[in-house]
Amino acid sequence: MDNVHPTALIHGSAEVDPTATVGAAAMIGYGARLGPHARIASGAVIRQNAVVRSYSSVERNAEVGSGAVVGPEATVRIEARLGSGARIGERVIVGRRALIGPDARIGDAAVVASQARIWHRAEVGRMATIGPRVVVGARARIGAEARLGVLAFVNAGAVVGPGARIGKNARIGRQVRIGSGVVIRDRSLVEDYATRC
Repeated sequence: MDNVHPTALIHGSAEVDPTATVGAAAMIGYGARLGPHARIASGAVIRQNAVVRSYSSVERNAEVGSGAVVGPEATVRIEARLGSGARIGERVIVGRRALIGPDARIGDAAVVASQARIWHRAEVGRMATIGPRVVVGARARIGAEARLGVLAFVNAGAVVGPGARIGKNARIGRQVRIGSGVVIRDRSLVEDYATRC
């Protein structure tokens, strides 16, 4: 195929749509599937049984882990990583060097900015914005259309309600619940277990 670079490594069991593009030294693993017009850049790795849906892009040296799913029209930027079983929805953007942990879920049209860390089994709602270098702990939940500022830290098991705003450098403690539409100021520390309404 003209759209597959001769140095790309594609396992014989992988399903690559004829309209997909695979760049130099990219690796497509056992049972992986590339949908129509998917674009896999040079040096990218698509692990076993991973799925990259139609019109999605996995950029240079990025990695999609085993069994992970990249939704339609999504973008996984340079050197970003999706852990095994992670799922990102339609039109999601995963920024440069961001990390999406194993079994994490990112809703449609959400943005995970550069160098953000979304740990295992965390959930990010649709159209949420996770700022640069933000950390979202294991099993934390970020509601639809919530916004987390640069360097914010949401600890394990915390819940940020839909439409909430978490300021720059703010820290949300373990198991804390932030209500819908609540605004947490820059550099705030929220440690108690009470729901912030």
